[in-house]
Amino acid sequence: MQAVGIEVLGVLPRDAGIEIPSRHLGLVPAAERAEAAETVAELAQRINDHVSLSSILSVARSAPPLEATPWSPAMHVRPPSELRPVVAVAAGRTFTFRYAETDELLRAAGCEPVIFDPTIDTSLPAGTAGLYLGGGFPEVHSVELAANESLRSEIRSAIEGGMPTVAECAGLLYLCRRVAGRSMVGAIDAEAIMTERLTLSYRTLVADHDQLLAVTGGRLTGHEFHRTTLEPTSTAAPAWLADGEPIGFSADPAGIGRKTLHASYVHLHWAGHPELAQRFARAVHDHARALDEPVHDLQHHGDRDVAEGLIDLAVNVRLSAPPDWLRTIINDTTKDLAAYPNTDTASKAIAAAHGVAVDHVLPTAGAAEAFTLLARAFRPEQPLIIHPQFTEPEAALSAAGHRPKRLILSASTEFTLDSDQVSEAFDFVVIGNPTNPTGALHPAAVISSLRRPGRILVVDEAFMDCVPGEVETMISNGMTGLLVLRSLTKTWGLAGLRAGYVIGDPTLIAAMQRQQPPWSVSTPALAATVGCLTADARIAAAEAANQIAVHRAYLVDQLGLVGLPVAGRPQASFVLVDTRRVRGDRAPGWIRFALRDHGFAVRRGETFPGLTPDWIRIAVRAPEITDQLAAALRRLVRL
Repeated sequence: MQAVGIEVLGVLPRDAGIEIPSRHLGLVPAAERAEAAETVAELAQRINDHVSLSSILSVARSAPPLEATPWSPAMHVRPPSELRPVVAVAAGRTFTFRYAETDELLRAAGCEPVIFDPTIDTSLPAGTAGLYLGGGFPEVHSVELAANESLRSEIRSAIEGGMPTVAECAGLLYLCRRVAGRSMVGAIDAEAIMTERLTLSYRTLVADHDQLLAVTGGRLTGHEFHRTTLEPTSTAAPAWLADGEPIGFSADPAGIGRKTLHASYVHLHWAGHPELAQRFARAVHDHARALDEPVHDLQHHGDRDVAEGLIDLAVNVRLSAPPDWLRTIINDTTKDLAAYPNTDTASKAIAAAHGVAVDHVLPTAGAAEAFTLLARAFRPEQPLIIHPQFTEPEAALSAAGHRPKRLILSASTEFTLDSDQVSEAFDFVVIGNPTNPTGALHPAAVISSLRRPGRILVVDEAFMDCVPGEVETMISNGMTGLLVLRSLTKTWGLAGLRAGYVIGDPTLIAAMQRQQPPWSVSTPALAATVGCLTADARIAAAEAANQIAVHRAYLVDQLGLVGLPVAGRPQASFVLVDTRRVRGDRAPGWIRFALRDHGFAVRRGETFPGLTPDWIRIAVRAPEITDQLAAALRRLVRL
C-alpha cells in the first residue's frame, strides 16, 4: 500500500482461536454466550497489538464536518396526550433484534418503552398499555418461554382485553399457540413449524384495511428472515398484502370494533415510516386512558341508590306494590305453602300467552336466576356482551369462570347496533332489547341478523312489556339458537317476589333446566306468573305501556327545557342523560349528589360499562314527580 502512497495503519492476522458460532439464522447473539465478553476483550487486545489506534483517531479528526441534519424522532412524531403510557418491549436472550429508532420514536410520541424478558419476568412492567415484540429466537428458547406460564397468561389476557400489540417475526411466533411443539401465548390461532427452507426477502407491503399500524392503502417496505412457517386456522384479516399475497394477522381480539393486534414475519424500520410509530402511540395512549377509567361495579343495582326520604327515580319498578287483584292471588297461595312448587300451570300459561310450545318455556326466579343458569349451562369459547347493558349477564358469566368480551355501543349513534360490529368468532352473544340503561329498542331484523349456526343468542327483553304492542320482540315459533328472557317484576311491582321466564330453543331450555335447583321458583311467584299472563292482565299491561310512553315523552320534554336532552330515542320505563353540558367546572358526577341533597335518587351511570359518572338514568314517573325533578334541576343548573 505504501507503493501507492496510502499509509498502512494496521493489519489483523487470522486467529483460529477467536470465533463467533453460528446456527440456522446466522451468528449466535452475544446475549446467549457467556464467553462473549471474553471474546470481545481478546479482539480488543489483538487490535491494540496490530493497529495504530492513535493514527486512526488522527485521520478521523482531520475529516471536515458533515453537512447533514441529525436524526431527531421529535421531527416526525408527537405525543397524542399528556400521558406517558408504558410500552412493554420484549428483550433478553429470546428477543435480541429491534431497531434502536423504534424506542426513540416511541419516546418522542409520548410513550415510555420498558424492556422485559419473557423467559424470566413473571409479569408485564407496571402500567403497561402497549406491547412490542420484536425479532429473536423463540424456537431456541421455547422451553423457558413455555415454562413462564404466568406471563403467557397475562399477555394473552391483555391482548384479549384490547391492548395495542405489535409482533414482528419472533413476536409473531411467541403469540401463536405453539412453537417447536411447546405452548406459547395462544393469542393467535396458529402453530409455528421449523422447516429446512430459509425465507429471506425484501417485501413491499400494502394495508388492505384500517389497522393498528396503517390506514387502508398505506404502502411501506420491510424484510423477512426466518426458517419457520405457520399452520394458521385463524380467520383474522391479514397484516399486509405483499405482492397481493395476504400475510400475517390483523385482529380485534377484544371485539371493540377496531384492530388492536398486528403480527407478521416482516421486520419494519419505523424510522423509514414514522407514521407507524405515531399510529401505534395513539392507540397506546387511548388504551391507557381506558385503563384509567373507573372499574365498573357489576353488582351495583338501582336499589342501592335509594334511601329513606328520597323520591325514587333510581329503580325501574313501575308500582310501589302489586295491584289488589294480584295481591289476592299471591296471598291465596299461603294455604299451599306446605307443598313443593309445581311449574306445570305456569309453564302452560307462559306458552299460551306467547303462542309457543311448552317445551320452549322455563319459569325462573326473575331474570337474575336466568342469567345464572345461562352461565352454568353453557361453555362458550368467546362470549360477548353488548354494552351499555344490564350488568347481571356479565357478572353471572364472570362468576362462572367465563371471560366475556365487551362491545361498547356509542352515544354518537344513539347506542344503536350495527350487526357488522359483532365478529363471527363470538359463539355466545347477549343483548338487551329495549336495553337497560339506554332504552334503545333494536329492530328485530337487526337482532335476528346476529343468529348463526353454533352461536347462542340471548336477548334480554325484561322491559319489552313497556313497549306498546311489544314490537321488535324476538319470541316466535322459530327460535333455533335463540333465548329470550322476560321479567314480570318491573311492570307488576314484584321485585321482592322474583318472577320471570325464558322462552327459546327447546334444546337450550332443557340445558338450562338441568342447572336449575329444584323448586327454585316459589309457589307465590308461579301463581303471580299465571295471574300476570291472563287476558285481562295483558290488557292492563298494554295500557300501562301506553301510559309509560306518555309519561316518558313528558319527562323527555322537561329535561330538554332544562338543557339536558336524553340519549337516543328511549322506549323503556327510564331515560339516560349525559350531564356534561351542564357540569361546568364541577367534579364528574356532581349532579347525582346534588339531586340527593334536593330529595331525589337517580341511578348512577358509571357502573355500566361504556358510561362515566356524568351519566344518570332516570325512571319514568307521573308528571307531578317529573315537575318536581325539573324544578330541582333548574335550580341546580343555575348555580
